[in-house]
Amino acid sequence: MARPTVIPKLRALIEDLLEIKQAAWEDQPEPEKHRKPTLLFTNDHKVDVRNFSRELVEFAAQRGIKLTMAVARHIHENEVLHNPINDIAAVQGIKAIGSRKREKEEDDAALSAIKQLNKRIKSQSEGHVQARARVAYLERELAEERAENQRLRILLGHLQQTGSVIRTGNIVE
Repeated sequence: MARPTVIPKLRALIEDLLEIKQAAWEDQPEPEKHRKPTLLFTNDHKVDVRNFSRELVEFAAQRGIKLTMAVARHIHENEVLHNPINDIAAVQGIKAIGSRKREKEEDDAALSAIKQLNKRIKSQSEGHVQARARVAYLERELAEERAENQRLRILLGHLQQTGSVIRTGNIVE
């Protein structure tokens, strides 16, 4: 026979503990920004699941229910259990359970976008260098063509003035 799930019982205990914590939060003086969170949190201002689990184990023991610290794993893994905690955490200005994972995913997405931009910039930069090299080549070619046109104009002008052709070697290469 399948073992009965502990999730509903855990959820009920969590909700009872959260009611006490939320009442303590609301009993603090206004304004809300000066209140101190009643949920335990880590140095980086995220819900401290391990210490919350310790509180839950003690809370359950006071009610005659035996829990172990394995409850922390259940809270981490099960949305049904950590969603009510996250709701209270949001009200108290604490980052939710699982926020590290979401932050890592967001960081990875941002890093991926930066890499894509860097690839585009590199490609555009290479294209820009190639275009500048092509422009420099065309400018040299244009200068050579203008110099040749100038030599031909001088020869044509001399021919028109004197009627004689001056031999200067190969004019057109």
